Amino acid sequence: MDKRMQMVGGEMKRVLSDSLRKIKDPDYTELTSILEVSTTPDLDFAYVVLSIYSKDEAKRKKTFEAINRAGGFLRHEIATNMKIRKAPKLVFSLDESAKYSAHINTILESLNIKEEENGDRS
Repeated sequence: MDKRMQMVGGEMKRVLSDSLRKIKDPDYTELTSILEVSTTPDLDFAYVVLSIYSKDEAKRKKTFEAINRAGGFLRHEIATNMKIRKAPKLVFSLDESAKYSAHINTILESLNIKEEENGDRS
């Protein structure tokens, strides 16, 4: 990715982060963070990677759906706050790394318990 696309993605990330606070959807209830924004060179699409912090999977899913419904509003915010010729279509995806790392951590903790049990018997 060239420097211009990185700059556009960084500015878009800032605008989107500010705009997420303005969403009025009642399903938008969970803490959300934008991890990455990458754009196509022609600015037709912007790929936004989100992290939604919630232990309740149903609330997490509803929050993601609310953000998708607010895509038009967020695109409008980009158009009004950035000096670019056209606002890209936003494509949202969820970052599953936190969920995966929690799963791995649970597995590792269960292995430690088994090791401690074996160590106590020696």
